[in-house]
Amino acid sequence: MNILYLLLFFSISFGQAKDYLFEAGGIISSADEELIEFPDGTKFIVYKGNNGAWKDSEGDYGKEKCIGYVKTNINKNAEVYFSCESTNQTGEKFWTTRVRQSDSVETGGGINTYVAGTGKYKKMIGMKCPYGIQYHEDAVWYTHKCKLNK
Repeated sequence: MNILYLLLFFSISFGQAKDYLFEAGGIISSADEELIEFPDGTKFIVYKGNNGAWKDSEGDYGKEKCIGYVKTNINKNAEVYFSCESTNQTGEKFWTTRVRQSDSVETGGGINTYVAGTGKYKKMIGMKCPYGIQYHEDAVWYTHKCKLNK
């Protein structure tokens, strides 16, 4: 009977997922944006060439480039879609999409999806991770958290 408990303990311990944390930040330049403003106050902004730096809980770090759009209305609600290409310190890459609908342009949360990857990032393809983002003037901070199988 003790062997059964021991096997159960190890299967629970080894079957658990661990948290994966990804953090990024950067500066947004007005030179990187195109804007159309409608008479009702709606804005459609395309951001191109947003470059930033990132690190993760696995000890990796690197650069990323994101291109996307933000659509806001008179109430400052935001519809956001970005595609990003990230490269780590050894040249491995992964591609993600970041989608959110929020009550604010400056802050909010959404879903980051891994759509492609090379090397160690191949195992992350298809993962969906909740994220949060915060803007202050021309600076942006971004974090997402996923569960990785051990």
